[in-house]
Amino acid sequence: MQKAERNAEKESIGKIEEYKRKEKHILRRIKSEIDALKEESGKPIDYYSAENELLRLIETLKGDLLDIEMAL
Repeated sequence: MQKAERNAEKESIGKIEEYKRKEKHILRRIKSEIDALKEESGKPIDYYSAENELLRLIETLKGDLLDIEMAL
């Protein structure tokens, strides 16, 4: 049982780290868009697509973590 708990914990940590990597890339993309728009004033920034992508990733992470918990 302890081995299964450790494996589940490792898998959960891996899923969380994967999410954080993807989140980091999205936030970098937003920052680069902001930096580009500083040069072109007056153009709005599209946060909607990034927000939807992050929400989708969060839902996927929740599902993956729940699956791991249920398998335990």
